Parts: sequence; C-alpha cells; structure tokens
Amino acid sequence: MSTIILYVLIFVLVALITSDAGIKPSMFKYLNMLICSIFALALAFNFYETVGNMLLSKAILPQFAYSICFLAIFAISLGILWSIAQLITKEEMPFSPLVLRIVNISSSVLVCLILIGVIYVGLGLAPSSQSFPYAHFEKDAKIAPQDIDRYSKSALLSTDKMVASLFNVFSNGSLSGNKKFSDLHPDYLDAMYLNKVTAEDGAPILVGDKSISLASDLDQVIKKASVSLRDQDGNPVKPEAGQKNITLSLAFSKHKFENAGALNKEDGFTITTGQIRILCKKEDGSIFVAYPQGYLKSSLLLERKGITEKIAYKLSDFNEKGSLGITLLYEIPKDSEPYAIAFRGNLIKELPKAVKKKTPKTTPEANTSTPSES
Repeated sequence: MSTIILYVLIFVLVALITSDAGIKPSMFKYLNMLICSIFALALAFNFYETVGNMLLSKAILPQFAYSICFLAIFAISLGILWSIAQLITKEEMPFSPLVLRIVNISSSVLVCLILIGVIYVGLGLAPSSQSFPYAHFEKDAKIAPQDIDRYSKSALLSTDKMVASLFNVFSNGSLSGNKKFSDLHPDYLDAMYLNKVTAEDGAPILVGDKSISLASDLDQVIKKASVSLRDQDGNPVKPEAGQKNITLSLAFSKHKFENAGALNKEDGFTITTGQIRILCKKEDGSIFVAYPQGYLKSSLLLERKGITEKIAYKLSDFNEKGSLGITLLYEIPKDSEPYAIAFRGNLIKELPKAVKKKTPKTTPEANTSTPSES
C-alpha cells in the first residue's frame, strides 16, 4: 500500500511540473531549476553524512538522521539556489513560444527525473522494510556475491541509480575531497538496501563506532584462506582463476546503538553477511567492494550464506567480555588488497597496519669445547 501511495504522489508531482512547464513557456524557469537541482544534489551527497553524524552523536532521530539530512539539504539548497537564479534571470530571451515550450518541457522532465531519484534515495536511507520504497533485492533470495548485479533491481526509470551516478561525476571532479564518495561507497545502492534487510528485526541501519572491533595487527585480521577449506556440502572451496580467497576476523560488541553498538532494539543480534563489506584497491588504483562468501564454522568448514540471508544470534552467544567473534571468507582478485571494512550504513574502519615482527638478535655461540690435553 505504501508503495502505491508513493507512485501516486510521484505521478501528481510529475503532472504538476510538466503541465506548468507546458502552459507557461519560459526559457529560464525550469532550465534554472535543472541546473540548481544538479548542484543541490551534489551538496546533499557531499554533506548529508557529515550533518547526519552530528545528529547521531546527539541521538536526535538517530536512525532517520541520514534520510532527513539528505532530503533537507537537497530541498533547502534547491530553494535557495533557484531563488537566486530567478532573480538573476528575470528577463526572458526573445525566442518563439514553441522554442520556449520545448526548452521548458524538456528541462522540466529532467528535473522530475532528478526529484524522483532524490525521493528514492532519501526513502532508501530510512529504516523501513527492505521492500520500501521498492524491493531492490527479492526477499529471502539466496544471492551469492558474484550474482549481485544479476539479482539487484532498480527504482522507477532507474532514477536512484541516475542521481547516484550523476553525483559520482562531481565526486571525481572539482567537488571531490580527500576521500571521494565513490571510493567510500562503490556499491551505494546495493549497500543501502542490504542494510535494510534486518531492519524489520529491530536491527539499526546506522550503528555505533564501537559495534565492531579489529585486532591491532593486520596479520591477525586478514589471512590467506586454507587450501583444505570445504563448505557445508563437503565441496572444496576454491577461488576462480585470477582470484584468491582471504579471511577476515572481527568481533561484534554486546551494545545497543545508544551505547555505540549494533544490537537489535529488542534482545538479540541479527546480521547478514552482505552488511559486512570490505573495500579493496587494485594495483591500478581502482576501488571495489567485496562481499563474503560465508563465514567459518571451524578452521576448515565454510558455511556459505547468501548476502541477504539473516544470521540470528542470542545475547548468550556473546562471551563474558561482551564480544562475539566471526571469521568471514572473501574472494578477491589476486592483484588487489583490502584496506577498509564497512558495516551497515555508516561505519567504515580502516584495516590496521601489519606489525613488524622483531627478529631476535643472535649472539656468537660460546666455545664450549674443552682444551685438548697435551
């Protein structure tokens, strides 16, 4: 029902904008709005996480922080920029009404596509069910990491993908900072909806900075997978040609969001392997994201899990120190290395550096032989 209401609202929005553009021909009205929408989109993507994290730190509507900030920054920026643009371009260009209508209507259509995309992204960031505003992944489907592109779906007219791709142009250009948005979120839409899979179980889509912990030595976090590893069906776990299998070990903390953790609102802890992603860099400098093939039940046994399959833990599964360890298996190209781990919608932690092992100093062996008797 909520999806139908959303479609109706979108239809009404598009009808109002395009009819206004056709009835009142103007060179600049919707052309200005189109240009301002692109800049407002860039501002929203650039700053919604920063402002949202401020709300998170003060526990103000924490799970809705990113959604509210994204939509609010876009709307406020668009309103201000468009008002300024309208003041600057008061005089109309001396073109025929037909030319003005063509420019106005075509600009208004593009504006509508951007607005629809923004609505989808904003609602996608909210802690709703995984099927709202649309089902990006089929519910309860067993999706292997290598099949994610085949199973993922798009919003109406792929507008959410369009606005995310449009911003990546800015992210790679003059508006990019030290860390480009596309480098931190190479799987933006997929990750957004993977985070929502456990929302209906009371799991937060935004988590505290203490929800996961890593060992201080990279060699304890990332290891080469054993060649003797087998899955739950007894099949050997072998990487594809040009790939390698690695394991990542981490620990979850026994804290709820209010205490910088990630436990469910009620008792328990529910995750999917798709919510624990690693960011990797190839030798050519390109960034990509890798999803787990599953988790290790023992040193030589892999439990394969689809990226949307839920894994439910009880509070009694945590040890006396309040932590729950897990080791995940990833398959990545041989010419790449992981450099960060991403969990749920907001937590990205860089992997630790490798600790240099101290080699023991060797001392000359003492001469223990006894002098020969003469």
